[in-house]
Amino acid sequence: MNGLPWYIAAELPGPMSKAYNAPMIRGFLVFCLLIGGLGCSKIPRPVDDYKADRAAKEATRLPKDPGDAQVYQELRKAGHDFTKPTTVDFYLYFPEEGAARGTLQALSSDGYAGEIKMTNGQWECHLTKTMVISAEAIDMERLKMREMTVNSGGHYDGWGAPVVK
Repeated sequence: MNGLPWYIAAELPGPMSKAYNAPMIRGFLVFCLLIGGLGCSKIPRPVDDYKADRAAKEATRLPKDPGDAQVYQELRKAGHDFTKPTTVDFYLYFPEEGAARGTLQALSSDGYAGEIKMTNGQWECHLTKTMVISAEAIDMERLKMREMTVNSGGHYDGWGAPVVK
């Protein structure tokens, strides 16, 4: 085979001669090397790497509401473990007892427990829920609580949680 490696000197079936065959094969090999150099040959990262990246980003993210972000930062400073379930307290206030009771009943099916009492001329609905605290979860809870209070003339006053290490 004229001293050329087999992949260059190999003859394809048909009318092509070795003179045309060698440059075509060389071109194909160069193409493959270029494609490999552009990242096509990368081995996909394990799922655990993606989870670690997401956890790192989540650890630095804060809730969108400034009040929620302040509580979240206080927990972070105190050394809270954001991977562990925590009993979170939510505070809602209503002008009428019926609205407070209706909210408590509606949210109890979503895993909330709570009590209602009169505080400073308003009905306080103190809810608790055990959950893993994250900025995203707190943002979602705020939306849910505001939705529950806006139609009944009440307001959502915020949340709190003990430090879990």
